[in-house]
Amino acid sequence: MKEETTTTISSPGTFPMRDLNNLYALQSTLECALEGKCVPCCYKIANFDVAQDLEVVRKCPNQRPEMCPRDFSKSEQISKPEDVGYDADMNCLLLGDGDFSFSLALARMLRRDKFDDKKSNHSTCMEDNLPLFIATSYEKESTLLNVYPDIKGTIDELKSLGVKVCFQVDATNIAQSLSEKKGLEKTRLRLFQRIIWNFPCTAINNGQDGQNQDMEKNKELVSRFVCDAATLLASDGEIHMAHKTKPPYNQWNICDIALSNLPVGVDDRYMKYKYRVVLDRSCFPPYRPRKALDKKSFSCHDACIYVFCWNVADNDDLKLKTQDRKISDKEIMEVNEDIIQRIRRVALNLGGNRALKYKRKRAKALNHCDSRQMKNKNVNKLSCINIKDKR
Repeated sequence: MKEETTTTISSPGTFPMRDLNNLYALQSTLECALEGKCVPCCYKIANFDVAQDLEVVRKCPNQRPEMCPRDFSKSEQISKPEDVGYDADMNCLLLGDGDFSFSLALARMLRRDKFDDKKSNHSTCMEDNLPLFIATSYEKESTLLNVYPDIKGTIDELKSLGVKVCFQVDATNIAQSLSEKKGLEKTRLRLFQRIIWNFPCTAINNGQDGQNQDMEKNKELVSRFVCDAATLLASDGEIHMAHKTKPPYNQWNICDIALSNLPVGVDDRYMKYKYRVVLDRSCFPPYRPRKALDKKSFSCHDACIYVFCWNVADNDDLKLKTQDRKISDKEIMEVNEDIIQRIRRVALNLGGNRALKYKRKRAKALNHCDSRQMKNKNVNKLSCINIKDKR
């Protein structure tokens, strides 16, 4: 299964567009693109590219994600858990979270109401009978403190929200890694409703991110991760992996390799690829994707969250458990050709308006410049006349 190839639409007057197979977007992202006329959200959903739609790229270039009107990175506004497929009763496990900013986004979303008093002592989630929330990194704590200048404050806030923060956790050997951490010796007995790893990649040199020459290693890493994570996934749980979709990353074929090593039919169930959702980081402030061991962020407007879950079609007990989670898909919408065409029209109109404003501004500037030049010429003439009169 190819993940992000260009789909050519044969009907007249149309254009090449991204692969729409099993592609969804959050309701808030679609509304921002179509009603809010937000350029970054248009690009997130339609994935405009020079090789795919040169007209849009030229007329309406992409903008920084901070230009989205819903970017809450500098405010206290937080998304509602149900708007992005979570609820406060879920056990959550996050792996390889660079500077822990995604963990912080989720923790604020799920825990802030329960931990208004940050001075309270919340040593372990299990002792407080709260859902388990674990944020992990593959690196040592000292390494992260050296790379990310603000991470100490992030870790402190996570702990104040009852999150267990762990270092040197191997995403391909999760249970064993966690069992070695203080307070998590019995993690093997707990199952998670969400297991998340954004932009998985092998351990590499500073500042690099999933280079093409490491593709086979990264594909093997993804396969081993899903195989291991499945042992900790609840019957109603989901594995989420955010990943870029433009070349060379589309060649990873995540949908296929993620499930390649899983045993089929264990306990009368098997894991399946559910769908992918356009990643909208505006819904997860203050999340910033970071390069490996580098404080620099990287562009991810083409990224999607790939969702894997247990198949429940033939198991009534699993169906009931899934329904009991009270998580529906009403907050996401399938992205189809009509939506892409509507977004394209919005982008072209925005580009046309921007071009018109630029022309008007330029004409005004030129008129102002001409006026100043004429004024200077008149001043020079007057100066010459005054000099002649004095002679």
